[in-house]
Amino acid sequence: MGFFDFLKKLFGGSSGKKQKKSVAKKNSLGIVQAKNYLNEIEAKQFNAMEQKIFGKFAEIKHLLKEISLELAELNKVNVVDEGENKRLRRIVETTKQSSFTQLNKLIERLVPPTKNDFKELKNYCVNSHLLLQSEIQHFGRNIAYTSIVLKEQMKELGSKMQE
Repeated sequence: MGFFDFLKKLFGGSSGKKQKKSVAKKNSLGIVQAKNYLNEIEAKQFNAMEQKIFGKFAEIKHLLKEISLELAELNKVNVVDEGENKRLRRIVETTKQSSFTQLNKLIERLVPPTKNDFKELKNYCVNSHLLLQSEIQHFGRNIAYTSIVLKEQMKELGSKMQE
């Protein structure tokens, strides 16, 4: 019987199964630890990304406030009364009003989200750039007409929009 006991131990008898169970326990403990480790890394990276994103969002909010203030100041400028060529100046005044209305609506749509939802943050980042491109192209003619008379102010406004 001693020889058969030796063969059982050698080829996976009862003591070999005990070893497999202990290996499985060690692996499951390792998997749990690995999962916790990955969750910690994910939380750290998300926090770092979140700080970076909300820092950029603060910059965007600041720029949007500056643009709104500039639009309010430019809206007060009456281009009809200044200079010659009254007909052109009336056209510029009309296009100025419509472009400023459209820009104010655009600014309202570009306000960054304040929630901590990753999907919402991602959607804002992706869609805001596309929104800017499509909307500015949409009323580009109005901006061009307004730039005839208010060249420097519109250039400054455009540089802030580009930021």
